[in-house]
Amino acid sequence: MKGADRGVGMLHLKPVKDSAKVQLIVRADNNIGQVLINLMVGNGLPCQRMGKNNVMIMSLPMPEDTKVVSILLRVKTVEEVYELLAKLKDYTK
Repeated sequence: MKGADRGVGMLHLKPVKDSAKVQLIVRADNNIGQVLINLMVGNGLPCQRMGKNNVMIMSLPMPEDTKVVSILLRVKTVEEVYELLAKLKDYTK
């Protein structure tokens, strides 16, 4: 699904019990709260700022996949970009 827009949602970083990893979950901003993104953030996950208010993450969409995909997370403000990057980098050291 190249260049697919998944929608608007709420991003949550949930620490994984007994681990140095965190789970990144994005749920749709609707009545159902459908899961748009669900991935583990751990050591070595590449993430960087792209443009004014975007964060790009490189990840495997499914554990059994061998092809890495880029996920672009767009936030409202530049301040939120730096806040999200700082939190992600805490878990990707």
